[in-house]
Amino acid sequence: MRMRMLVSEADVGPATSMRRTLRAAGYGVDVVTTIGQLLAEAKSPKYDFIIIDRRRSGEDAVGAVRTLRTERCLTPILMISADGEVEDRVGALDAGADDFMTAPFDRNELLARIRALLRRPRTLASAVLRAGNLEIDDVAGEVRCSGRPLYLRAGELRLLSLLVRSNGKVVAKSSIEAALPEARGCRSGNAIEARVSRLRKALKRVPAGVAIETVRGLGYQLGHTPPQPRKERRGNPFLRER
Repeated sequence: MRMRMLVSEADVGPATSMRRTLRAAGYGVDVVTTIGQLLAEAKSPKYDFIIIDRRRSGEDAVGAVRTLRTERCLTPILMISADGEVEDRVGALDAGADDFMTAPFDRNELLARIRALLRRPRTLASAVLRAGNLEIDDVAGEVRCSGRPLYLRAGELRLLSLLVRSNGKVVAKSSIEAALPEARGCRSGNAIEARVSRLRKALKRVPAGVAIETVRGLGYQLGHTPPQPRKERRGNPFLRER
């Protein structure tokens, strides 16, 4: 059975072009023209992938993505927009989109992005990940440390999730960049290092039980930190025990 795509596009011209491209690649395609239709259809298990064109939908498209993720829709979502500003990419990704493309784009890149997202196992995203004293639910966007909320930025949450899923193996910088699409095209070559640094500081502020280790020339891995010994409370020699 071939994979089926749901495309949200209000303009007939782009919708026809997208349908033609996806069908030529062997995918089944359904097109919806309103956000209401998108929210109703996206929950169907028959869809393997969702493409949302933000150009005609405005902020409602971002809100729709956030709604779908809140309702535990795990289907990969690719958002398309004519605006390539960092704020637009970050807004879409923070809402729960898996990737972001700026129009116009090359059809071969579109298909490559789709294949890359489809290779990610969806079942992992529904599980609560655990490492040290942390519990990570990257679908709900929540992290708890010893039962208490730990507030992280969306990019730091995705980075932490990636490191936890690696089970102690080294994660290459290229893999981290692929998991953090908002870091693509940044002028600074230290975008990944900056996110690692912020996450390290956040983990140090709490008894996370894990720490990010740098493997020179390769990437990063998550290691466990030994539990801190409790400090013995010495009695005051000038006070008597009751």
